[in-house]
Amino acid sequence: MGEGVKSKDINQLIALFEAGRYGDVEKQARSLLARYPTFGIAWDILGASLRMQGKGAQAALPALRKAAQFLPNEAGPHYNLGYALQELGQLEAAVASYRQALQIQPNFAEPHVNLGNALRDLGRLDDAVASYRRALQIQPNFAVAHNNLGSALKELGQIDAAVASYRRALEIDLAYVDAHINLGNALRMLGKREEGVATYRRALEIAPDFAEAHSTLGNALQELGQIDAALASHRRALELKPDFAPAHYNLGNALQDLGQSEPAVASFRRALELRPDYADAHNNLGNALRDLGQRDAAAASYRR
Repeated sequence: MGEGVKSKDINQLIALFEAGRYGDVEKQARSLLARYPTFGIAWDILGASLRMQGKGAQAALPALRKAAQFLPNEAGPHYNLGYALQELGQLEAAVASYRQALQIQPNFAEPHVNLGNALRDLGRLDDAVASYRRALQIQPNFAVAHNNLGSALKELGQIDAAVASYRRALEIDLAYVDAHINLGNALRMLGKREEGVATYRRALEIAPDFAEAHSTLGNALQELGQIDAALASHRRALELKPDFAPAHYNLGNALQDLGQSEPAVASFRRALELRPDYADAHNNLGNALRDLGQRDAAAASYRR
């Protein structure tokens, strides 16, 4: 605690935060810090309030760094700093902050999971798996840890083990939409396309306006040869999220499968307007243009 800070000031700050009055929290924290610049709790709460106001990790980062500096022996500030660094793509720094939090509090499950996430993003999949497994030793019913473990195992090519992890996540939290989607993806990798479709449909029962799930369902239906149903799924995704580039791309693929090259071209071009570096869309646009006899345009698209 900053020397001279009164407990009533701390309690007021915490009460404002718990009431969701984040703008007032920011104002009060800054006032306290002007008088007590080493008050680590206020720095930590200031960082959290900035994030809760939607000001983002970059705006919160200086406060979170100060919190970790002035509360060096508390795990929470190091964890919060790691989370912000990870969000900003500073993965090695995030890993260091999570490890510091875990050195202080080894049985803190959440930093183990987020450490695993950062390690996965760094391509260190075996280390990520170890982090998720450690989190699950501490908190066996941590659905997010089971889900993320499944994703790391899937990237390692251990698809059956990934399926088991996703299923365990869903045993704990049947309404966990991302776990349904991930399970469906893994089942398709095992060739269990119909089971994958059923899993996506369960996700959409929970979250009917989840555009990504509609488009992923469309891809699975397309693999089953149900092209009209696939088109409907992709179009529903675009009703919900018109600027969703993958859905435009997926719609283009389905149209191309039906031999409708002109509307396919339009879909691929819309995907590329939204994401100019979308390599698969450039390639498939080239295929559609070639089928229309536009060889020069096709060649230009392949070169992109």
